[in-house]
Amino acid sequence: MSGSRFCKVCIGSYWKAYSFKAATTETLYFSDVQPMVPIPPITTTYLPDLQTLNGLFISDISTSDREDCLSKFTALRSLNLHGRLFPEWDLSSLTHLYKLHLVGSMQKMFDIQCFPKNLAELILTSSLLMEDPKKKLEKLRSLRVLKLKQAASVGREMTCSSGGFVQLQLLKLSFMNSVVTLRIEEGVLNKI
Repeated sequence: MSGSRFCKVCIGSYWKAYSFKAATTETLYFSDVQPMVPIPPITTTYLPDLQTLNGLFISDISTSDREDCLSKFTALRSLNLHGRLFPEWDLSSLTHLYKLHLVGSMQKMFDIQCFPKNLAELILTSSLLMEDPKKKLEKLRSLRVLKLKQAASVGREMTCSSGGFVQLQLLKLSFMNSVVTLRIEEGVLNKI
């Protein structure tokens, strides 16, 4: 990997100057997580070959700006977003996306149709969801890895139903201190 570089990242009318390490234009790993700020639009450059985007903080970016920007990354395979996340965001147009890590609070869990159909790995961290996210996530047909970390859910009960998670190979719950009851219905452990 080459040394650190400096760039301005624009998403709609928001920008943030970042130092980052990039092996190619297929991968961007941001070294710091800080909010982006609004500015007047400047020239826009898209990275059509970008496959990995890690550590982007997006709290103040509007739904339309975020969706507009992300939809241009047609080759994106791995995405890691930080900040306040909104369930109305639609990531389904990212057809190559197979790995998604969402870090930050959500009002509620994304609807199932907002996820890409090929999503194989999902990590939720510090989501503070009151509802059991597995009720929706178990319907993701391609999901093989699900990690719920550091208060991804603050509800007291979680259930893995027998008809869900048809491809799941790994379920990891870590630092889910509020969960008192974990129900695993018959047949679920045979899959994992």
